[in-house]
Amino acid sequence: FCDLNYPDINTKHHSVITISTMGRLTEQKGQWHLIRAMKKVADYSDSPVQLKLIGDGDLRPVLVQLSEKIGIQDSIMFTGFLDDPWSVLADTDIYVSSSLWEGLPMALVEAGRCKLPIISTDCDAGCREILAPGTDITYKTKDIEKAEYGVLIPVCNAGDIEQAVLTQEENLMADAIIELINNPTLRLNYADRAKERSEHFRAENIMKQWVEILE
Repeated sequence: FCDLNYPDINTKHHSVITISTMGRLTEQKGQWHLIRAMKKVADYSDSPVQLKLIGDGDLRPVLVQLSEKIGIQDSIMFTGFLDDPWSVLADTDIYVSSSLWEGLPMALVEAGRCKLPIISTDCDAGCREILAPGTDITYKTKDIEKAEYGVLIPVCNAGDIEQAVLTQEENLMADAIIELINNPTLRLNYADRAKERSEHFRAENIMKQWVEILE
């Protein structure tokens, strides 16, 4: 997909802001936190919003039920597993990762390649290395951190999926999304920065680093 051409975010004129996330619908990915945060996003953003969850997994019935219970089912799309998710990402305005833990999350690199502004939890591990490579990788943010290549937010605790009040971390997630929606200049800047960072992970660049290490 790295050599495909996607619409420049500067040319997008969406009446509805589309937020996407990509990954298995499992505990690790924490998508229920994002769905819960979307309730606040829908209430406070300047534009109508839609969330697209790309992927499938054991938690899908639970997540569908949650979206219905909090009354935002019309703003949530479950795409299921897609052989070609890039067409969905090409029509996305903001990419959000709500993971509770990761390895090296390639989805962030792929979203950056599609020139999407990125919001990600500062979970173990990899997210900070991608979005804030000049910082201490052991540091964990407790607030919204506008990093060099994207926005980092605190990791949500597992919590009760059905609890009525948003957690502090879910509120911060919603606030970060709302700020990018309501601030197009910031959104465009992070789109450019994410694309720039994704280039660092191209095969030819990574292979050079492997050769240097082995030598």
